[in-house]
Amino acid sequence: MQPDSLNWSGFAIYDLLPPFCNHAGVDRQTGEIIEALEETPRWLAAEAVRLASRVTERPAADQWSFSELVAHVSASASIVAPRIIQILVRPGTSLIAFDERRWARLITRTDVPLDVQLNLFELQRQHLVAILQTISADERAQIGVHETLGVMTVLDVANQLVDHEELHRSQARAL
Repeated sequence: MQPDSLNWSGFAIYDLLPPFCNHAGVDRQTGEIIEALEETPRWLAAEAVRLASRVTERPAADQWSFSELVAHVSASASIVAPRIIQILVRPGTSLIAFDERRWARLITRTDVPLDVQLNLFELQRQHLVAILQTISADERAQIGVHETLGVMTVLDVANQLVDHEELHRSQARAL
């Protein structure tokens, strides 16, 4: 079964949420966003240790394993984080919608070990956090226009990433 068709806790999460889990989300301050983005790689690494030999086990046939969840979170971050750079270097730019589920399937097919995925995610996240820590309030307010979500500021994009990761943290905790 492909990761994009899996259910979580008995419901199809993608039936409830459009791609990239565009739910209402929480309005956070810049510092909170940066702290949450910094914490995710450490948290995922700790969960990998906690789950140890069970990282590839699915709790049910139609639910993601921890490895599949990491592939999805990493794929989403690989798509969304560059949008921040795009907005910063070209304010008002068009932001193309990607299906992170298809991206995750590509990653999963490569059989890249979980520790390598986690290391890559951590390095990419360090880069993103460093950029967010150095930009001005005016830069944080710069906008891009997403083809399905409309106008988004740099902070909106970063906050969306945090919302998405928090959703999947709750799923990982249940494993």
